[in-house]
Amino acid sequence: MVKMQRNFSPLQWVLLVCSAIFAVLWLVSLFLLLSGGAAQVKNALDVGKQARIILSSGAIEGNIFKPNEKIEVSSNIAKAPQASAGKLPQEKSATPDAKTPNASKSPTSKSPVDTSSTITKTPVEVYDVSSPMRPSLNPSLVEVTDEGKIPKINAENVLPWQYYSRPDKVAADKPVISITITGLGIDNKTTEFAMSLPPEVTLSFSPYADNLEQLVSKARIAGHEVWLDLPMEFADFPASDPGPLALLKDNSVEENIKRMHKIMASASGYVGFIAPENEILSTYRSMDLFVAELKQRGLLVAMRNRDYRPAGTASGSKILYMDSKLDRFAGEDGWMDSLVGLQDIAIKQQTAILLTEPTPAQAVVLDNWFKNRTKSDVALAPLSAIAKR
Repeated sequence: MVKMQRNFSPLQWVLLVCSAIFAVLWLVSLFLLLSGGAAQVKNALDVGKQARIILSSGAIEGNIFKPNEKIEVSSNIAKAPQASAGKLPQEKSATPDAKTPNASKSPTSKSPVDTSSTITKTPVEVYDVSSPMRPSLNPSLVEVTDEGKIPKINAENVLPWQYYSRPDKVAADKPVISITITGLGIDNKTTEFAMSLPPEVTLSFSPYADNLEQLVSKARIAGHEVWLDLPMEFADFPASDPGPLALLKDNSVEENIKRMHKIMASASGYVGFIAPENEILSTYRSMDLFVAELKQRGLLVAMRNRDYRPAGTASGSKILYMDSKLDRFAGEDGWMDSLVGLQDIAIKQQTAILLTEPTPAQAVVLDNWFKNRTKSDVALAPLSAIAKR
């Protein structure tokens, strides 16, 4: 075997030596940088310009308190702001308790303070940023099916609609109106408008909406009670197509129930379903089977067809009927008259329900009405509040 030996030219030797020198210099620079950085961090901790909180123990590293001064931990809890029109609840930044030294001020002494024996809790107030709504998913109210996770009544007989409904704090003897905006999640502007309304307004989302789960969660965080639209066959079907999840009169009961379960599994944290205007399924007795399924699942149903009355297994179901609507061709004056009339209906019969999928022009009227509504003898309440009365 012939042994190969490579001879370097003088230029190559020079380049090799230079590379080695640069490598050594780079390593030395890196060492100095790291050690200098560590020294700066230590100095910042010593003089109070920086602090570290150890999450596992709650201990604080850093001289953020005056020498030999113990900490009084505030027990105050600041409540989160309630959702207001047009805004989601915003988390407030924690502010130091009045008895706690200002962390931004450096102690007079630069000597590190041993705080391990005096600190038991982080000296920051805890802010409750929860909305008035319960979490969107209670595992005990969920059944796993072939179509996904759908609502069920749990072993303690808790009904999903009661658990997920917005709390109703209106006096039982005071007339209430409920306004529900339907068809949300398809048009972004309409959805954003609905989110901006007072939290007492109920929002109902289309099962065909993109990112439905996120939209439902966002609405609930803003304090809105949430329902889902239930696609059903229209009187002029198939000219008006309710989509692939719609309940159709010629479908088998099993197929329609399967479609309902698919819609149920598309989101969580909703109270019930809202039937569309001009649907015809409620004129058939087969509607009882679908209402019975909702009753068995602990969900509510709201309908435009006031002639439907549940029978058979659907008897005793909570059905909420629409009292008023905004006619698309009534114009601004007609829409305002409908809203004023809604309050008159509530005064007469204690409750009144408006279900609407507003056009942009109707949205403007609704917004103005909410801002200028003055009748204090009629309260605004979520749709589920009607079922509780």
